[in-house]
Amino acid sequence: MAISYVALIVLALVVALVISAFAMLAKHAPVMAVVVAAGVAAMLLAFVFVGYSTVRINHGPPSVVVNKFENGAIRPEPPSPPIAPEPGDHAIEPPGSSHSAKLLTPLSISETVYRDNGSTVSRTGLSTLPPWIRSENTIEKFGDSVDIYLSSQQFATVDEARAQIWPVLRNELLEFSGVDLTDGNFMSMEDALRLGIIQREADVTYPLELAGHTEEMHQVHWSTSIDGVTRELVLAQWKPAIVNQRLQHLAAGLGGATLLMGAGAFASRRRRKRAAQTA
Repeated sequence: MAISYVALIVLALVVALVISAFAMLAKHAPVMAVVVAAGVAAMLLAFVFVGYSTVRINHGPPSVVVNKFENGAIRPEPPSPPIAPEPGDHAIEPPGSSHSAKLLTPLSISETVYRDNGSTVSRTGLSTLPPWIRSENTIEKFGDSVDIYLSSQQFATVDEARAQIWPVLRNELLEFSGVDLTDGNFMSMEDALRLGIIQREADVTYPLELAGHTEEMHQVHWSTSIDGVTRELVLAQWKPAIVNQRLQHLAAGLGGATLLMGAGAFASRRRRKRAAQTA
């Protein structure tokens, strides 16, 4: 995510307008020009102070917390552990299912491993749940690394299932990276997949009987370990968004100062005309 060229162009145009308006005001109303210049300087200093005060990056090791969820994180029904099926019987109970009263046989279980900047290393069809899937959403913190295991409920599409557990992973990435997201944007779920931050994904499909026909429901499981390398990826995605937003704020502030100086110059010109007419 690169710094917006549009924001830079707008900022340059606004600065040019401020300089021209200030020159006009200084010519016709020097006292007003000094006052406005002081106001603009104070505004710029305030932008700088507020901008830097929002950047709080803590590289210290996080505390050890297991099964901790904050900010209203989603808590799906716990999935069953992998079951060694009897011959001819591969039924397991899908976690988060509205049909939990009976055992359902998964239609398919696929595991995808992401490595090397998000490229797919392997995609495998399985007969049982992968052993890394936990019985409940789990976050294990050890020193300067965090192991995260998440499971969604069942949805009609994979994207919907991913969207349910993404906020939980996103909050952990923010906390681990020490990012105080008081302004600016953050990486999307697509960015996390593209960058290989999500390392393992299992897509388990279950049958759902509706009006005499069967629909496929998807449940997504994620496994990932985040460390110092992940922190750098997060910060690399986060900083340009903050710079873009601050440039926009600065352009808006300078635009307001330009309007103020233009109004002052116009008022000064009218006063001079009135004084000349009454003289």
